[in-house]
Amino acid sequence: MRLATTGTAAALLLASMAPAMAQSPPPLPPTRTMGAVDWSGFYIGANVGGAWGSETLTPSVPGATPIGNINIRGPFGGGTAGFNWQLSNGWLLGLEGDIDGAGIGGGRSCTNPAYNCRISNSWDGTVRGRVGWAPGSGNLLWFATGGAAFGDIRASIAQIGALPAGFGGAANGSSTNVGWTVGGGAEYMFAPQWSVKIEYRHTDLGSMSFHAAPTGPGRQRSALTTTRCSPA
Repeated sequence: MRLATTGTAAALLLASMAPAMAQSPPPLPPTRTMGAVDWSGFYIGANVGGAWGSETLTPSVPGATPIGNINIRGPFGGGTAGFNWQLSNGWLLGLEGDIDGAGIGGGRSCTNPAYNCRISNSWDGTVRGRVGWAPGSGNLLWFATGGAAFGDIRASIAQIGALPAGFGGAANGSSTNVGWTVGGGAEYMFAPQWSVKIEYRHTDLGSMSFHAAPTGPGRQRSALTTTRCSPA
């Protein structure tokens, strides 16, 4: 939902001009182009979508066999807010942020088949810039977006059944990382102050290190691709 802030300013301006209006009629305001849509101002909304990608677990012990890629996927949802500056000829600059809870994860057998390796992400957020273009200053906006991303990445290694003597039972690691995100999409204003958008983004939250017996120190790298729908 977009927050209109021009009504109060217009009312104050009208009141301040009242004495002058008694003497002579004011000039007519500029005529707005027919069909032009005003995208400027603050907005808030909600978003929901899905993510997919792959993450890697790599033992840091020299000569150890890499575990390889782990495919991950899952839903997410949360809130979004931002501000738009509409320029001439349908161009737009904006700043936007979002925060989401997520149920993204996946797993596979570790190098040692007695263990199962799992990776997950339970929340993430972004702060991004936007550059958009609305052809003919209309109600369809095409945009590109990019900026900083942050969120948690988690890794767990759990035993499967009985283990040989000397092997540990389980290990867990987690970290809150800062990375980057880039993407684009389209937004449609279907009523005054109301719009809906669809967006496609790639997010990279970097990597983290953790200790996991019996494989020794490990390193995880996280990268996600997301598609989301957001009414605002």
